[in-house]
Amino acid sequence: MKTKIFIIGAMALALGFFATSCEDDEEYSIASGQIVSSYTTGSADVTANSATLYGTVEGLGSTSSSFYAVGFYYGTSTDALSSKVTGSLDGSSVSAEVTGLSDGTTYYYQLYVTLSSTVTYTGEVKSFVTTDATVTTASASGIGSFGATIGGVITGAPDGTTCGIVISTSSDSVSEGLNITYGDAASSYTLEQKGLLPNTTYYYAAYLDLGAGVVYGDVKSFTTANHSLDASEDFVDLGLSTKWCKFNLGTDSESELGGYFAFAEYTGVFNETDAGSLEIAEDVYKSANDIVYRTYGTSAMLPSAEEFEELFRCCTSAWTTQDGVEGLLLTGPNGNTLFLPAAGYRTGNTVNEEGETGLYFTGSVNASNTDFAQSYSFNASNSTRTTTPRFYCLSIRPVSTAKSVALDLSDLYQTWYLDIDADGKTHYWTGPIYYYGTDDSWATITNGEYSLGDSWAWEADYAGNSWICAAANYGSITFAEDGTVTTVDADGVTATGTFTVDTENKTISLEGVELISCGYLSACSNTTTDLPIFSLNEYGLQIGLLRDESPCYLSHNFYSDT
Repeated sequence: MKTKIFIIGAMALALGFFATSCEDDEEYSIASGQIVSSYTTGSADVTANSATLYGTVEGLGSTSSSFYAVGFYYGTSTDALSSKVTGSLDGSSVSAEVTGLSDGTTYYYQLYVTLSSTVTYTGEVKSFVTTDATVTTASASGIGSFGATIGGVITGAPDGTTCGIVISTSSDSVSEGLNITYGDAASSYTLEQKGLLPNTTYYYAAYLDLGAGVVYGDVKSFTTANHSLDASEDFVDLGLSTKWCKFNLGTDSESELGGYFAFAEYTGVFNETDAGSLEIAEDVYKSANDIVYRTYGTSAMLPSAEEFEELFRCCTSAWTTQDGVEGLLLTGPNGNTLFLPAAGYRTGNTVNEEGETGLYFTGSVNASNTDFAQSYSFNASNSTRTTTPRFYCLSIRPVSTAKSVALDLSDLYQTWYLDIDADGKTHYWTGPIYYYGTDDSWATITNGEYSLGDSWAWEADYAGNSWICAAANYGSITFAEDGTVTTVDADGVTATGTFTVDTENKTISLEGVELISCGYLSACSNTTTDLPIFSLNEYGLQIGLLRDESPCYLSHNFYSDT
């Protein structure tokens, strides 16, 4: 059978491939642009006698490795790339190591991709210079929650070269991490890297950029310290529907820029320039993929676009400078203020418009094009809701609906009555029993924290749900400051016991008595130990019993006659 090679002629020439011979009994159907969509010669890491060459090939992801070969041609002149090294393909990344090179020599190289030994694509020709310069990565110092001081030591750097640091959260791809340039090569240098996430391990290496090749030092690591948010100290109440954190993610200072984060990525050192490199292309607001939730738990979250709109609609604003940082000072309806730094944004390794623009991500993608996410932008003259490519790295300002209500035990020390009487009348609550999820607690009910677990509320009003229990007087329960508890049931029978309160977890335990109830004790196997206190003030008390069948909390709602 005759060989059949189908190639789009003009495009074939433009793409720079050539055909090799094949045997007559083989049949191929290769259309340029349909198998390999792009191919690029990349950078080179060099030493005195070796080099690791890099490139990219798009389009072979679902193709059998027996169908293609990748690697590099190389040599000492552009018209004599007579040597060849086979590479490996990992996703779209090609790499190969060349050894046995001469020190101080310029070499030229280009990526190749060969399909079924028939068609070869070649990338552009690039060069590198072998060198005996050495780079040593310095140990990190000054490690805090949001950064560290890192650097390197260089010997034998040629004139006109530069140095810096690469940093990543993956030990396997440090050279591809965020590139932080120091400047002209120095024998010793340090950089203060800020805007990182707390409690995260980062890998880094010093480098020397020769212009034609890069020399890397050894890879080292550090782990940032933990950091938590204080609901009463770290958020400001502007008189709006939610409270705003006083600082950006990646710092605990109101006047620092904080970090730059792509949509739904969790490192602060992301530097890809393609939305396809990010796995999540859906809303992350109030989900496990919310970066603020992943960093701080349920105390904070990403803001919604509507919350940003409320912030700018209801507050007055003034462009100002705080500690040398340009940004917007917002004054809420209640007179409290919030400063948003104009940190600009980062694409790849480059920060843009710092001091000119504030660009902040929300937790929602653009519904019509999920390569973009909803964001909010402002400068000295205007502000607007907008959309931004998900791979752009923006500022993030946490918000919280959580309150910081403390458990005041002095309110507990009095007599309480289940909130229903013989006439079906309630006094403080709308009904004697509310229904809550199994993950609800003081945090969700009183302090308004959101939960990703089984958290919900049915505040059953007695007027519409009289089946819950009969209208009656069910007695009383009295807590005394000395730790004794006294119950009086509907028949006037008195029982005395003791109680303890876990103030950290907001639970109460009874010994010698059970909670006053309207018929639900038999539905709950635990009626005395670590019962959640959902809310407490001088007029109302809610204590939960966990129902065994179809588990949920039965909040017993009490009122006082204070």
